[in-house]
Amino acid sequence: SPQPTLRNIYAVSDVHAEYRENMQWCEELSDSYRNDVLIVAGDVADSLGVFEAAMSQLRRKFGVVFWVPGNHEFWLRRDGSEGADSLEKWARLEELCDQLGVV
Repeated sequence: SPQPTLRNIYAVSDVHAEYRENMQWCEELSDSYRNDVLIVAGDVADSLGVFEAAMSQLRRKFGVVFWVPGNHEFWLRRDGSEGADSLEKWARLEELCDQLGVV
């Protein structure tokens, strides 16, 4: 069957999904955006786990999701659990995006 035509382009930034109400916003978005594009312009989350959860929700809701990192994505945990440095964390974020189908 033919692919649906993408209709609208939306943009969002500073999701800060560490805050429960912001993650809830991601989870409760309507399914009516499935033929639309979303540009996520940085600061989704500090932690990889929260980033993955939020982007996964957004990817389920939109036909195509583009992501550009913000400064919060490069912040590191003191225990080094998310990367030895910001470049290592960036590589892990890129892997997550590839797995989720985020461009």
